[in-house]
Amino acid sequence: MKNPCLLINREKFIANAQALSQAFAQQAKKVHFVTKGIGAYEPLVKILAEHDLRYLADSRLENFAVLRKYAKDSLLLRLPMLSELDQVVSLCDISLNSEAQTIAALSEAALAQGKAHKIILMLEMGDRREGADLAEAEDLVKLAQGLKGVKLVGIGANFNCYGGVIPDEAKMQTMSAFASYLEESYQLELEYVSGGNSGSLYLLNQAKLPAKVNHLRIGEALLLGRETSYGQNLPGMYQDVFSLRAEIIEAKTKDSLPEGQVGLNALGQAVSFEDRGYLKRVILAIGAQDVDPSSLQPLEKGIEFLGNSSDHSIYNVSDYRGELAVGQTLNFSLDYACLLRLATSPYVHKEIY
Repeated sequence: MKNPCLLINREKFIANAQALSQAFAQQAKKVHFVTKGIGAYEPLVKILAEHDLRYLADSRLENFAVLRKYAKDSLLLRLPMLSELDQVVSLCDISLNSEAQTIAALSEAALAQGKAHKIILMLEMGDRREGADLAEAEDLVKLAQGLKGVKLVGIGANFNCYGGVIPDEAKMQTMSAFASYLEESYQLELEYVSGGNSGSLYLLNQAKLPAKVNHLRIGEALLLGRETSYGQNLPGMYQDVFSLRAEIIEAKTKDSLPEGQVGLNALGQAVSFEDRGYLKRVILAIGAQDVDPSSLQPLEKGIEFLGNSSDHSIYNVSDYRGELAVGQTLNFSLDYACLLRLATSPYVHKEIY
């Protein structure tokens, strides 16, 4: 048994993937499953492929070495860097774009490889991350149409991210109308009108996505069984596909107050402490280098987070019913940010059960 360990329930992962796939199929919508939250962990990517769920997306180009083995269609989510365009063309079928310079350079890179790289043009719909406003987007459509090395296959938008903006019916109708306008004005047939991510699932579930909005990019809902506009659990899906197991490396009773002159802690933070007398504590072998320990949720009662350094997490277990000793382990549930960091840490093992 290796620790710390990201524990993965195979059957629950499959169940979530199949439930989403069926929901999209019922409304004739398309989906790319986003693998960045699991660091494109190959055994899980392979499981998706074995169930014919092979439209895959990721934001890190390094992960496409795995995706290209299994994907029917691979989508790069983060806007391409000019310094990596040769790899983008060789590894990815589609990329999201919003800059004229990048689109033109992608065309050159694709022509050099004898390819036509597919692009989805991102629109600014209020979240204030990537995307061109509608006037600039029309100019970018004209640009793409004049370039042989790229093929415009869709438009898209981002929500629930930098600005936390929720996709609503009005924004989806704006996207739908703009897609129709582009198709009619420029003799286009857009394969993808991509209306966001897991935050748009509430619209899908209420059958309120316009017919023209035919695609979403889904990560958190697949992995954690919830939509991200309102943080609601999705019916019939599992929220506990993943958990963390961490090992106790010290179990002692200590004063709650440090002794001596207090300065910054190991993470460069000014800290203060409440005098709570002596506390029964355990130290776990996991820290800020792997995850934000303060966001981990213990699966058992009587375990209270006190603090952490880069390699250690300290918990008050004075109210824990039972005895805890060195070598024992504690388990925790995860939010998306925790899962993302744990999955990409080379110091955290993975175990599918």
